[in-house]
Amino acid sequence: MILFYKGDTVENKEYNEDGKLIKNLRYSYSKKTGARIEYKYHSNGTLASEYPYEFSGRISENGLVSGIAKIYYENGVLQDESSYKKWYRDGFQRTYYENGKLESEAFYKNNALDGVRKTYNKNGQLESEESYKAADTSDRIYNGPSRYYYQNGKLRLEILYENNKQISYKSYDEDGILIYEK
Repeated sequence: MILFYKGDTVENKEYNEDGKLIKNLRYSYSKKTGARIEYKYHSNGTLASEYPYEFSGRISENGLVSGIAKIYYENGVLQDESSYKKWYRDGFQRTYYENGKLESEAFYKNNALDGVRKTYNKNGQLESEESYKAADTSDRIYNGPSRYYYQNGKLRLEILYENNKQISYKSYDEDGILIYEK
């Protein structure tokens, strides 16, 4: 472990036996509560993750992840970026394939899905749109339309939910023609 001091900032770097950087913590002492960004590295030396922390008391206490956290693949491509507020997902979340294309995007409120969650295939084409309503727990509550698509982009299924209860269901063939409705 090596500590570096620069003004109100301290860096704590940890290396493995081969001398490769595996962890880099940055602390800011500009406020009594302070802030910290934790950087972790893959064995090949590329950045694996970065997590921002905030502290509610003394800097020596464990902090809560608050801000934009990022996780990376070993090839350096962003895998996940999520907005946190005191260890709860709160705000956007985006996940990516290893090729860098968007895999999913969603919005969270107090660690529960809230709004439309979209998923995409590895070519970037929309696969699904699911509507959620935030709850007091992290349980998923379907609320509103959910749509699922064929690889040709045509609508495959459309399901309408109200507070997790299915209201309607429509199924389509690959040409977009309605084949079943309930």
